[in-house]
Amino acid sequence: MIKYNMEFHWNNDTIEYFKKRDKPGCEGQYWREVWDFVKHNCDLEDGETYEMLANNLISKVNQL
Repeated sequence: MIKYNMEFHWNNDTIEYFKKRDKPGCEGQYWREVWDFVKHNCDLEDGETYEMLANNLISKVNQL
């Protein structure tokens, strides 16, 4: 597993929105919504991937 030391900053409204969308039994739909969000609303910078952004967003949501 490759570990990246990149810090991403998310709007609190975004984190709250996805916290409400994370429901037991709907993990597949939740992941797709996160993936669609980062794909359509985020701009990649050097060395970043959409997967890194999606994983980081999910991690931030789970920290709440």
